[in-house]
Amino acid sequence: MKEILENNIAKYIYVILLLGVGLNYIQEPKLIVVQVFAVFYLTVIFKRFSTSFRKNIYYATLLFSIMGYAMMFHIGERYGIYYFYFTLFVYIILLIFKEKYYINLLNGIKNNKYIRFLTIFVIYLLVSIVWTYDKKVAIMSSINYIIMICLLLMIVVENKSKDRLKETFKFLEYVYIGILVLGFVQILGFKYGLKNSYDVVPNIYEKLPYLIRVPQVFFYNPNNYGVVVSLAMIFILVAYSFSKTKKQKIYYLTLFICSQLNLIFSKCRTAWIVLVGFVIFAIILSIVYKNKNLRKSSIQIFIIMSVIFFILSLVPNMTYYYDKFNATPILRKLNIVNIHKPAIPNNEIASFGEKGSINVRYTLMIDVINRVIKEKHLLGFGVGNTPVYIQRVGNTYGIFSIHSFWFEILGDFGIFIFLYFIYICINILRDLFIGLKNKGNNLNKYSLIGILCSVSIAGLIFAPSSVVAFTPFWICLALIYSSLEVSKLED
Repeated sequence: MKEILENNIAKYIYVILLLGVGLNYIQEPKLIVVQVFAVFYLTVIFKRFSTSFRKNIYYATLLFSIMGYAMMFHIGERYGIYYFYFTLFVYIILLIFKEKYYINLLNGIKNNKYIRFLTIFVIYLLVSIVWTYDKKVAIMSSINYIIMICLLLMIVVENKSKDRLKETFKFLEYVYIGILVLGFVQILGFKYGLKNSYDVVPNIYEKLPYLIRVPQVFFYNPNNYGVVVSLAMIFILVAYSFSKTKKQKIYYLTLFICSQLNLIFSKCRTAWIVLVGFVIFAIILSIVYKNKNLRKSSIQIFIIMSVIFFILSLVPNMTYYYDKFNATPILRKLNIVNIHKPAIPNNEIASFGEKGSINVRYTLMIDVINRVIKEKHLLGFGVGNTPVYIQRVGNTYGIFSIHSFWFEILGDFGIFIFLYFIYICINILRDLFIGLKNKGNNLNKYSLIGILCSVSIAGLIFAPSSVVAFTPFWICLALIYSSLEVSKLED
């Protein structure tokens, strides 16, 4: 009887969610491709993953959070509410009042150093509003943080066992395949209604027609998309390494190659550097821990990745998608392609206060260090207010977002929370390494995922302008923690 009731509720939720997509179509009929994408994956959730009301809401929230601004309820021309806000709110209410999860949370604060840090962090960010210069920005940033932390908690709560985490990975894999397909659609030169970072520049496609082929999918700009693809490639590498059949190997290798092609067209230099770094790191791990499968798989991936990268760089029309590499002094020495306008002098990695992507990012970091440490803003500028202070300094040519979560934490919350954050990150990595070898002397799959993701995301958070409202970052953090907890269960 209970199972029949759950199935009926799942059907009602499915219908309500489809009606929500229908409302989005009424408001944004030009996004029909996006809406078909949503309907398809909502159906996949209903048919394959929905076993209860809570599960349905969980997977729908994951889907809508990844789709981001593509699925919004518009209020007038300027404002809108993300669909995942609605479903996440329903989930949290269900968790609090029906499941009474706040009791577990109180116990966690007492006994779990990670939950304790998260609690202190939330309290501090709310208190920091008091000394912020721009209270409106601070309040909006606080809301974003709380929403993202709720998203993180939802994923952690839903993935407390190996089977549950495995199911989440499988769902994300399905969604990622769809994202790659949409990425290839953009690479072929087709647009499907979503605005991106290039669209705000007048006549940009007439001046630089190659930009029409730069994919962003649901992530607004190519750097964000590059981060998503690079993160996905970590999971693909691990899945490839642990594949037991030739068919599985071919499938994950194909997925990796498709991901690489999307990454090349995204022009995201940071994602590429981190990708190469994590594959090399995986090879080193395999040697240290004497794991033949990981070593063989990582070396194969590295060779294939390098061959594709350099062969495509020789194609004349691909020059535009490699230009950022030759704008970097260290990478320019590889002489990948012939770019005649280097962004910065050959003998300098970066220059303070000068124009150019690397120079501006360097200047942003130095500004934060100077204001927090030298000028003794030791408690930080307050939540969301680092860009406000950068704007007042006025030496970054109209770019005020920090482009690094490390320096965003330092600027917003000061030296003490920054050091506490570093301490927590080191602890997670240490705990993951402790569980890397299981009782059978083999590598623990979930510890390996957690380690590779932790190391990679430390570099990838230099790519987006900010990760505070960047849902893939928070999803990844949740999966790292869940991988840690599941690896303990496996031991």
